[in-house]
Amino acid sequence: MSILLKAAGITKLPNLAAMQKEYGKLQAQKEALYADYSKPKKQVTEYGVIKQNIDSSILSLEKEPE
Repeated sequence: MSILLKAAGITKLPNLAAMQKEYGKLQAQKEALYADYSKPKKQVTEYGVIKQNIDSSILSLEKEPE
């Protein structure tokens, strides 16, 4: 065992099967959270485009009377 592990007080390594199972659960949770995150992110992008369109149309209306 490595000197660093001994210095950290780790004498027994975790069970590989248990770690893989936990990793699988965390990966599934990450994917679900990312799916939830991507929906609002897409909406924010769409709202930004809408805002730019509105701003540009308002600015063009203000310039026309001249």
